[in-house]
Amino acid sequence: MIAAEAPGRETGVPGNDAPPRVAVILLNYNGLELTRDCLRSLARVDYPAFRSIVVDNGSAVDETIPLREEFGDTIDLVRNDDSKGFCAGNNQAMRLARAEDYRYLLLLNNDTTVEPDFLRRLVDFLEADRSIGIAGPKVVRYYDRSQLDSIGGDVRLVIARHVHYRKPYTTPRRDLTFVHGCAFMVRRETAEQVGFLDEDYYAYWEETDYCLRARRIGWRIGVEPAAVVYHKVGQTNRYLSNFYIYYMIRNGLLCMRKNGRAWEWPTFLLCFLIGDIAKYGAYLLVRRPRDLPVLARALSDFVAGRLGRRSLERTATARASA
Repeated sequence: MIAAEAPGRETGVPGNDAPPRVAVILLNYNGLELTRDCLRSLARVDYPAFRSIVVDNGSAVDETIPLREEFGDTIDLVRNDDSKGFCAGNNQAMRLARAEDYRYLLLLNNDTTVEPDFLRRLVDFLEADRSIGIAGPKVVRYYDRSQLDSIGGDVRLVIARHVHYRKPYTTPRRDLTFVHGCAFMVRRETAEQVGFLDEDYYAYWEETDYCLRARRIGWRIGVEPAAVVYHKVGQTNRYLSNFYIYYMIRNGLLCMRKNGRAWEWPTFLLCFLIGDIAKYGAYLLVRRPRDLPVLARALSDFVAGRLGRRSLERTATARASA
């Protein structure tokens, strides 16, 4: 275990009794107001040893400028000229954090706000159980706080089952399959062993893949429900958009190829066809029939090995000329 670093968000004197340092990583893409709200909530956090790293991932206008004006040198800012995607943008910040010897890396969506004690509770949870490599908070819906968005999840590839738990658990949970990608904290040692997010995914399923890779080498996945994050669901990518459907289908198959076993493929494909493909296909047929080609595109790109970021403009052009 790497020794704890200096207390405080900026500088300090290292010491064995200092709280572990945490890098909080936010990705911004044309989401200035979301990022501002998130950073303002982080400014109220009671944990003394964290620092936020914000990557502006190719926004149309350089949004690091107003962020620097408001938050000054209390945050680190990185500007990319074009969008590298969710995975690559987070990996960029993870590399910076690992170079600075942070004990924990927290990947936090910019469409979240947090309770002041959430970070302290997550750190305490991980410090108390060194077998847990990845931990998440209780995720509550921002606009309706009576609804749980996720308290951890389970994926069973043999039946293509990928669900978030939404029961009001009050005690810590261990031995989950994955935690919600909007807020998950990775122990430094885990990150060093597992590596980075797989950029073949570009967006969606990447956190599940990361957790499965960590589990495969012996790390446990847990949730501390006393740590609370509020999620503005659907603010970054609209649910059931072509973008969402394409990457959910293609990347579900990719996750199975990377993490499943050969004997699981027949039942996986049957359940995936009956579940996800049929569900999205029925939705498109009823609501947006001219967008049905996005399903075929997702399947053909997976088979052909066309991974990472893919432009959906060709699908839209074909649809327009139909």
